[in-house]
Amino acid sequence: MERKFFVKMLALPAAIVGFCLSSDCASVADLNKLAREDYANAVRPGGVDGSPFWNKYARMYMYPPAFDFSKGAPGTVKYRFTVFDSKGKIHTFDAPSSQSPLTPVWNEVAPGLTWVYVSAVDEKGKLHGIPDWPRDRFSRSFWRSAPFTPGAYPSAPRSYSEAIAKCGDEIFERPSTQYFLKTGKPDPTYTHNCYPSKMHAALINGMLGYATRRPDRAEDAIKLARNAADFLISISQPKGTPLEYWPPTYADKREAGSFRYGQIMLIYPCNVGAAYLALYDRVKDKKYLDAAKRIGDTYVKLQEADGTWPIFIRESDGKILNENRVQPTGVITFLERLYRTCGDEKYRACGDRAFEWIKANPLKDWFWEGQFEDAPLVQKYENPSKHPACELALYLLERFPGDKKYLSIARDIIRYAEDQFVCWEKPCAENGHGVNTPIGDPTTQQNRYHDWFYPCALEQYVYYVPIDASNSKLIKTYLALYRAEKNPLDLAKARALGDSLVRIQQPSGYIPTEYAQAWKRSDSKQGWLNCTCYTLSVLGELAEATGE
Repeated sequence: MERKFFVKMLALPAAIVGFCLSSDCASVADLNKLAREDYANAVRPGGVDGSPFWNKYARMYMYPPAFDFSKGAPGTVKYRFTVFDSKGKIHTFDAPSSQSPLTPVWNEVAPGLTWVYVSAVDEKGKLHGIPDWPRDRFSRSFWRSAPFTPGAYPSAPRSYSEAIAKCGDEIFERPSTQYFLKTGKPDPTYTHNCYPSKMHAALINGMLGYATRRPDRAEDAIKLARNAADFLISISQPKGTPLEYWPPTYADKREAGSFRYGQIMLIYPCNVGAAYLALYDRVKDKKYLDAAKRIGDTYVKLQEADGTWPIFIRESDGKILNENRVQPTGVITFLERLYRTCGDEKYRACGDRAFEWIKANPLKDWFWEGQFEDAPLVQKYENPSKHPACELALYLLERFPGDKKYLSIARDIIRYAEDQFVCWEKPCAENGHGVNTPIGDPTTQQNRYHDWFYPCALEQYVYYVPIDASNSKLIKTYLALYRAEKNPLDLAKARALGDSLVRIQQPSGYIPTEYAQAWKRSDSKQGWLNCTCYTLSVLGELAEATGE
C-alpha cells in the first residue's frame, strides 16, 4: 500500500507511517512513552563505579547529566540540587551525592538555557555552600536540549528513492566528477581534492552504489570508480618506504595541507583499503584486493605494543609527530572486512589487538576524540565526536550479533551521540543563548538562530555545526540498532533525520554538507564529496528499511 494512502487515511506523520509498512506498528502515544522513559536515564554518568566525567566541555544535554561537583564540608548528610529552567521554573531534589544525575526532575525541565546549583545539607536540614572554587565545582549552566517528539517533524517532500536518484545524478554529473571520468585524474579546481584519500575513496563507494541504481550509466560509473582507485594506487607511498602502499592524506598545500602536507593521518588509509575491497567485490579484479592487502600489511607492520597507532606520521621518514593515539574504529572495521574477504588471520588478529585497546580506553574513559584532517588536536574531552563512537557501535553489532553485552554498549553509544550531537529543535534562543558558535572560534557566529534547519546532527565540539554526514552516521547507527532490537523509536529517529536531509535537498539534487550557513546550501563546490556520497549510501539503507 502506498505511503500517501496511509497519510491520508491515518493522518499520521511520515516518521510513524513507516512502521505500518513493516512488521512493527507503533502509535505516536507508544513512541512518546518509550521516549519519555528513555530520556529519564543518564548517559554513562561520571563517578559511578570509577567512571570518569566525560562532559567537562559539554554545552548541551538531552539526557539527565551528572557533574563533577565537589563534596560538602564535614557534617554534610545529603545534597540539595536546585535547577532553574528557561521558563523560570525552579526544580529541587535531594540526593546522597553531589555528583548525582539530575534524573528526578529532568523530564520536567523545559528546553532552553538551564542553570543548576548544588548545596550541602547538614543533619539539621540547614543549607551550606560547597567550599570549593571555581564556580563549576558547585554550579553549571548548559542548554537543556529538546527531546525527540514523535509526530512533530515535517515529512520528506519526496520518497527516499526519488531523493537518492536525484542525489546520485547530481554527483555523477558534477563537472569535477566528469573531469575524473574523462581524464583519470582529479579536478584540480575542486579544492577538497587536496584530500585524496578522503575524497577519492568516497567517490569509489559512491559510484559503485550509483552503478547499481543506474544500469544505463553503470559502465561509466564503474570506470569512474576504477579511475579513482587507479589514481590512488599510483600516488601511494613506494614499496620499501616507512609507510609503503599508503596513499597520501594531503595532495598539496591547500587548506589543512598548508600545515600538514607530507604527513599521513592514520584514519584514512583504511578508508581507501575498504573502498578497494568494495571495488574488488564488484569487478573481481585482483589488483584491488592486492592493494587493500598491502594497506592492511602496513597497518600490521606499524601496530604498536598497546594495540593501536599514532595519529600522524611523516611520510618521508616514518617519524611519529604527536602523542595522540588513533581512534582505531575505522581501522578494525577495515581489517575485519579484509579478513572476511581473503581469510588471512593476521588481519583479524591485528584488529582484535586494537579492539583490546578500545576496551581499555574509550570504553572505560568515554573519550571519543574527534579526529579530522583539518581539525586541531586538543585537550582530553575538549573535542569529542560521535563518529568514532558510532563506528564502534556498528562494528559491535556486525561482529558480535546477538551479544547482549555489546548490544548494551551500542545502546549506550547511540544515547551519548544523541545527547551531545543531535538537535531535534534549535539548540539556541533568538537572544544568542545556547549553541550558536563552535568552541573553536567563539567570536564567529557560525550558526545564526534564523538559519538553523533541523532535525540535524552536529559534527564535533570544535566545529559544532550541522553536517549531512553526521545526520547519516546517526541514521545508520539507529538502523543497525533497529535491526538488532526492533525498537520502533530507533526507526522513528532515523526517519526524522532522513526526512530532514530530503527536505534540505536542493533542486539540483545536491544535499548540502553544511547547512547552518544558508549561503552554502545551494553550491556543491562548497560541499564535501565524501559527505554527500556517505549520505547517498545511508539514504539507500533507509529506503530499504522503510520500503521507499
